[in-house]
Amino acid sequence: MIQEVMMQEKYEEILNIIRQYDRVGVCLSGGADSSLVAIAAVDALGANNVIAITADTEFFTGEEMELSSELCKRLGIRHLTPKTGLLMDQKVLANTEERCYYCKKNVLSVVKNAAEQANLKVLLDGSLMKEEGVQYEKLCNSPGGKALAELGIVCPLRLCGVTRSQVRDLLKFRGMNDFIQPENACLATRIAIGEPITIKKLRWIRAAENYLRSLGYEMVRVRVQEKNARIEVAREQVPMLLENKEEVLEELKAIGFHDVEIDEQGYRRVQAL
Repeated sequence: MIQEVMMQEKYEEILNIIRQYDRVGVCLSGGADSSLVAIAAVDALGANNVIAITADTEFFTGEEMELSSELCKRLGIRHLTPKTGLLMDQKVLANTEERCYYCKKNVLSVVKNAAEQANLKVLLDGSLMKEEGVQYEKLCNSPGGKALAELGIVCPLRLCGVTRSQVRDLLKFRGMNDFIQPENACLATRIAIGEPITIKKLRWIRAAENYLRSLGYEMVRVRVQEKNARIEVAREQVPMLLENKEEVLEELKAIGFHDVEIDEQGYRRVQAL
């Protein structure tokens, strides 16, 4: 009961931030964070005053677009899907330590342009506080936070101090459990820093991760260095992966990878730059 009251108060706090605006666009990635923002925006302003915008790019698995489309249909809101120019952005493809800033700035610029064409003056993003105890200022000065600030994009969850675990609780509170999804960062994060990003590598990673998900693995990362791959799945699913090792390695080699190994320690989150 106490938990429910706390979630009600936190959700109302999010709604109050969004109610400052008449109409908004939502940067919708298909993940739990931005899904929560889209749901809250509809609750705060009504479906007619919310437009979701999902960037169409090779840097994602494809599942993101499906989830975004499904949510928009459920909420009854318009959904724009502008294409990005990431594969023509040499600063992104160089894959330096500033990659996340250049990538985020490129994607958000495309989304903002689509919003402006739809006569939207305010864009909301699902960025949050990550974990308890992280300083707000530190997040705002991160590469992603810097790109958001430069483009004037509002982050209701971050402003309310919402953490990753609270996103799940808030979606449950709102009755939208279907949209509690595992984190699924941009595919470029699977490629070792300093190694150029290519369309071939992105397609190999996408094919490999989609294949592994089709087998029932939920948290999947196929990390790449040159033409070699290392598979990470949730720690509790590592034994199942080892049982199917021969079949999995054969499939990934058929995709194009040379050497393939399984990380027996399981998935470990890599902090975005």
